[in-house]
Amino acid sequence: MSGRFMRITGIAAAVVALWVAGLGSSQGPKTGTAGSNSMNPLAERYVKAVLSMGQHDPDYVDAYYGPAVWKTDAQATKITLDAISGQAHSVRADLSSLRSASNDMERLRRQYLDRQLSALEARVRMLKGERLSFDEESKALYDAVAPVHDTAHFQKILDTLEKRFPGQGSLAARYDAWRQPFVIPRDKLDSVFQTAIKACRDRTVRHITLPGTKTSRSSTSRTNRGAATTGTRATFAA
Repeated sequence: MSGRFMRITGIAAAVVALWVAGLGSSQGPKTGTAGSNSMNPLAERYVKAVLSMGQHDPDYVDAYYGPAVWKTDAQATKITLDAISGQAHSVRADLSSLRSASNDMERLRRQYLDRQLSALEARVRMLKGERLSFDEESKALYDAVAPVHDTAHFQKILDTLEKRFPGQGSLAARYDAWRQPFVIPRDKLDSVFQTAIKACRDRTVRHITLPGTKTSRSSTSRTNRGAATTGTRATFAA
């Protein structure tokens, strides 16, 4: 599996940990109940397990902005892969023993956490040497498998694009020329992402209580294939 594929795993682990746990906010989700509160300790255990995984797989946690002591503890102890797998299995067992979710937010939160824990267990097995096919790995890490289509399926798409982007030169060159006006200039990345983050936050707080945002910054990185991609990181107040 490519480095880019695994880097996405790390980003997901870091971001999802904050959302699933709801640990940055003392109030938690606006739809929170006693049931969701009982999930908080489980979510905390998940975050700590992910931080421990980061000691074995540096790409697994792209960024972390939770309590500093959790990270330093993970660095100091560096528990074994087997211990991490055991922690993930234990949290999943405790998660399944909780009473039925009382609302959709709680149900989704449980489902998401369970799948993240399953992915963590799978990554442990991979680091210990288990070999998976591309489809097996994507299923284990992302709960998704890429669809399989014949050549005719893709040719039909290309024929549609040929009509959508008429002109001289290759289809790839015509498409690239079409998309250029939508590319954000490097010197405007930060302002564009600040605006986008604010809009996302404004919509999110209508449904979930969030911690106060201190700073946000955008950055560019390159995949193993050399294409520039844009990433965003946000620092949350504890």
